[in-house]
Amino acid sequence: IQNNGFGMMAGALTASYDIVPNKFKIKSALGFGASPVSPSGGGNQIGTEVNFNLLYKLRVYMDLEIHAAYLALGDFYDSSIINGGMSSKPEDPWVLFMSFKWIMF
Repeated sequence: IQNNGFGMMAGALTASYDIVPNKFKIKSALGFGASPVSPSGGGNQIGTEVNFNLLYKLRVYMDLEIHAAYLALGDFYDSSIINGGMSSKPEDPWVLFMSFKWIMF
């Protein structure tokens, strides 16, 4: 059941730009999530995420990517029902990682 049964509404905006066509690209996205039902002690705003991606094409079907993302948790997580019984909202999560993609036939 999605979102502990509280449901979810979400939207996203994305953009990308080829700095060097077919070789080096930057991508970004902004997303927002809300719940149609507020849990006890919390609100309906789940959070807002921003992420970035740099892609470098080493060869055909071989990419090196760097990803970064940050999520600002909303008042939905003020509820102890949602955050695992904690009395305070968890810290905003973030991630930074690199990936190497190589498709071989």
